Amino acid sequence: MEEYNEFFRIGQYTDAEAMTGCTVILCEDGVTGGVSVRGGSPNTRDTDALKSENNRKFVHGVTLSGGSAFGLAANAGVVDFLEENGIGRDMGITFVPNVVGASLFDLRIGRADVRPNYQAGRNACEQAFSGQQFQAGNYGAGTGCSVGTINGAKNAMKGGIGLYTMRHGNLWVTAVIAVNAVGDVYEEELGKIIAGARKPGEKRSDFLKNFSLNTIKTKKPYLMEIR
Repeated sequence: MEEYNEFFRIGQYTDAEAMTGCTVILCEDGVTGGVSVRGGSPNTRDTDALKSENNRKFVHGVTLSGGSAFGLAANAGVVDFLEENGIGRDMGITFVPNVVGASLFDLRIGRADVRPNYQAGRNACEQAFSGQQFQAGNYGAGTGCSVGTINGAKNAMKGGIGLYTMRHGNLWVTAVIAVNAVGDVYEEELGKIIAGARKPGEKRSDFLKNFSLNTIKTKKPYLMEIR
């Protein structure tokens, strides 16, 4: 199902013309976080703080963005927005939000010179607090996502962002995933490829160039993980 629990707010900024955007997942009270950074070319911010050997594991927000390394700038807008609204670790002199971020490569889709920036992060937060409903597909971080780019962008298919929740009693587990892959999307139950490269049969190599963003969040006080 596409609903998620009340401890989290999700907001998205979408630039449909430039084909890029960002998605924020916010928790005002903070939540315990974990991290597993994978892929051959990840772009992340502050994810090391969530490693088990460190003591700053409380998370107030996660930013998923397009724009490759440039898109990490959206995270700063999220941090400032939360501080201004009294959300974060109370240090006595100010609130310090712990916000981690990850970005994906979408520069070959739309305009490469337009990327999610500081204001995009703030706009996504404003949408989250306005009660915006999550939209799956070509929205937020999923706006410029593609799959099957092994044969070039012209032979690829559109990716996107999605959300799915499973419940067992009082336990909620929600996955928010922006799918942006060099390879194909394989439907295990159907046993076939449902999206990907439009030219089959060519040698497929170097599957480490792209990176999909995944955030798994569970009902407080359980784990929130970005990987």
